[in-house]
Amino acid sequence: MIQKFNDLPWHDAELKEIVINRSQSHDKVKILVEWPEAYEGGTVEIEFFGCYAFQSDMHFGIMPPDSILDAECTQNSIYLDKIIKI
Repeated sequence: MIQKFNDLPWHDAELKEIVINRSQSHDKVKILVEWPEAYEGGTVEIEFFGCYAFQSDMHFGIMPPDSILDAECTQNSIYLDKIIKI
């Protein structure tokens, strides 16, 4: 599933919404993404369950639409290992 996420054509897709739900025992992150007309995916809602981290570089004050440069989902990394051990 992670590879499928990483293989999506992120460049020029638009991030429409981010929802982070921390009210349950496991955090859930939901994003709403709209792809350009050239990609047949249209608008898609993607949910992540049991998340340990969410990193994002965002620029505010830019008139919409503001496109995504890149996105990556990672399950194993030194950074995540440190967070999980805490």
